Amino acid sequence: MALDLGHWLLTHAVYIGIGIAVFVGYREWRAEFTARIIAEQQMKINEAQVKSLQQAISDRDKAAAVQVAPIVKIIHDVQTPAQAVAALPQVVNTPLPQPVQIQPNNSVLIPEPDVLPIFNQVADDKVCRIQLDTATKDLTDTKNIVVQKDAEIVVLKKKPSFFKRVTGVAKAVGIGVGIGLLLGHV
Repeated sequence: MALDLGHWLLTHAVYIGIGIAVFVGYREWRAEFTARIIAEQQMKINEAQVKSLQQAISDRDKAAAVQVAPIVKIIHDVQTPAQAVAALPQVVNTPLPQPVQIQPNNSVLIPEPDVLPIFNQVADDKVCRIQLDTATKDLTDTKNIVVQKDAEIVVLKKKPSFFKRVTGVAKAVGIGVGIGLLLGHV
């Protein structure tokens, strides 16, 4: 008896179909499993980077407050031109020539109208520079946080796996068939 290939294929079509379905199902499951593991790892990395950036912002803000506090204290303590002249090198962090004039009786003449506005401007400039530097770095880190959060959103918005989609469709079809059978028997 000669073996007819067409007859053999027809008799074994169910087994061949099951074999193909198992092969495709395994490949899909393996791909989804790998994709899920990679997505979870990426989420953990993104969350760690966000926490690191938030901690850097917090630390930088604290450091800026520590830097600004002594300058603000000096600004509030200075009331006279003599105090302004004495405090100016502390604010600028460099020795400055004293704008004084020695009088014939060996007393010191400090020009009042010029010293306080200069001191106030220099001290304010110092505070503003510290705050600007801090705010600029905070903005950069905040933008990086937004980028990390956007990356997390992209990972979370990926379409569901093949099996989740098949399960969802099967549930919908099953419910429809169940309702149809229920209505058919009523």
